[in-house]
Amino acid sequence: MLDLYRNVATLKTIIDTYKCYICGNKIISNVIQLSNDEMEDLVESITLSYLIYGGFALNIVKNKLGQVAVVKCLDFRNVRSDKKGQVLYYSEDFTEKKTAYRSRWSNYTAYPAYTDETADIKDIYTSILYVKNERFSTYPHPIYEAALTACEMERSIDEYQINSINNGFMGSVLVSLNNGVPDDEMKEEIEKNFNEKFTGKENAGRVIISYNNDKDHAAEVIKIDTEDFSERYKTLAERTRETIFTTFRITPKLIGIAEDNIGFNS
Repeated sequence: MLDLYRNVATLKTIIDTYKCYICGNKIISNVIQLSNDEMEDLVESITLSYLIYGGFALNIVKNKLGQVAVVKCLDFRNVRSDKKGQVLYYSEDFTEKKTAYRSRWSNYTAYPAYTDETADIKDIYTSILYVKNERFSTYPHPIYEAALTACEMERSIDEYQINSINNGFMGSVLVSLNNGVPDDEMKEEIEKNFNEKFTGKENAGRVIISYNNDKDHAAEVIKIDTEDFSERYKTLAERTRETIFTTFRITPKLIGIAEDNIGFNS
């Protein structure tokens, strides 16, 4: 989900806009332990975690008097929970190492959950507040869960576009060399030389020169056209974006994208 947030433009724009709406222009802290800047960082981290994953985790550290001294937002990817949510586990590398003596994770630290009951226990100095948007499952679900496939599709579309640019001579053109069938080693050499010379983003529109003994052995270049490809591509891109906006229950206008053929955009 973090990878989708970083690489899917529509998803990142919506989440970042939500974060701006939630956090506002400035946060003023009335907590002695946290300055305005620290509180602002904390709230922004909580908001971003909740929007990406559907939950967040805070490391709560008390002083010897039992008062909250430190509050730190944890990377939600590094937190695991038992089924009842009573014990939280933190590790930057959850590696499954099942042996005769260990059948769970290794390299982790276990913390009690910070709840109304544990908050008043002075002997518990460090705990984790685990908040999720799902009551009946151990882990939360992101708001855009129904659009995860659409997010993957948008990322794939972007990857296809960059690959098309970087491979100017892509699979839409078939070149037939009508001068016999070489052995496998020669095929690899021909293909390597051909790709190095004619493919890549810097070779768009480059002229291909074919050297032949006569016309009967001329290279044949065939362009492979896909019917209505551009129209289908455009429809798919619009559909994926629409699906992502729908799951967030938001209109593109609210994040600064004007819609075509609709009045009153201002």
